[in-house]
Amino acid sequence: MIQVKWWARGSSDTPGIKWRSRVNQRHPRGWQRRPLEQLQTGDGRALPAHLKAQIGRELDRAELLLEQIKVVEAETEPAAEAPRVTKQQIVVDLLKRPEGASTQELMDATGWLPHTVRAVISALRKGKSGKREIPRVPIEATRKDGVTVYRAVEPTT
Repeated sequence: MIQVKWWARGSSDTPGIKWRSRVNQRHPRGWQRRPLEQLQTGDGRALPAHLKAQIGRELDRAELLLEQIKVVEAETEPAAEAPRVTKQQIVVDLLKRPEGASTQELMDATGWLPHTVRAVISALRKGKSGKREIPRVPIEATRKDGVTVYRAVEPTT
């Protein structure tokens, strides 16, 4: 929820305009629109009609923007709760299948080149990716008909 504070002694965007009273209320919409009749110039005169109209238009734009933000937040919240699936996790899932995965299958699933696939397999075996620790996965490689198939095996204790 957005909270907007309007201050009596503080200046507004338009020079020389101040609010008569300090308003710091929390409204269900996040802010409360105050009547423009409360506006006055710095020397206490009533605000000209054209400035009241301009401020009214700006407030209408702000309300529209707040409604649009609320719609976008409502649409993006479910997406934020979805778990993030990394390419490394896709590789691990493919390797945990009983038949394992070939280099070509891993390349197709991730969009990586062969040397990148081999580097990730090596990193999974070591449990390190650069300076970053990653879960260690025991992997065995078998070669059939010129194709290397990698498979995650159960760790032996």
